[in-house]
Amino acid sequence: MDNAEKKSVKRQKFSLCREIFDWSQALLQAVIAIVLVFAFVASMYSVEGRSMQNTLHQDQMLMISNLFYTPKQGDIVMFTEFGIQRGFDERTGKYSPFVKRVIGLPGDVVELDPEKGVLINGEGLDEPYLPENMNIYSYQRFPEDDGEVIPEGKIFVMGDNRNYSMDSRDPAVGLVDMGFLLGRVIWRVSPFSDFGPV
Repeated sequence: MDNAEKKSVKRQKFSLCREIFDWSQALLQAVIAIVLVFAFVASMYSVEGRSMQNTLHQDQMLMISNLFYTPKQGDIVMFTEFGIQRGFDERTGKYSPFVKRVIGLPGDVVELDPEKGVLINGEGLDEPYLPENMNIYSYQRFPEDDGEVIPEGKIFVMGDNRNYSMDSRDPAVGLVDMGFLLGRVIWRVSPFSDFGPV
């Protein structure tokens, strides 16, 4: 092998090493980005129960984000609250969070009317996502017949499956302190057939 051939082989080896190094660097950057996203931007939780059917279903894996998040009416959020014991997970040593839809925001007056449904500040709430109308028993858990003014720092939440949802109508949950929000549900991750934005 003459000098020209040796130089060519060295160049090829160097080129291959350089390419491997570049790919390794890109892969490392991607891994770091994913770790940062899940550490500071998004988290993963699974759905437990049927309170959000037909929007969300049992065991779906959800991605949530709390980055610069301010609740808006209609958002689907996850929250946990001291004193509410639900679905203790022995693997994590924690209670499972609730997943509900934001109905009322601070300053809103929330009313539940057997004929008109949910009223926000006297206006009927358009809720095409509901699988069925609330039965009369769903209204009996509401604390005030004339509605309730949501104070600062709190939100009123309900499950989409109203007749099977433990939510702000129930004194055990009540109004949710925004400090207990884990974030807004932004994506269905699994099963793959349900993959997509919420």
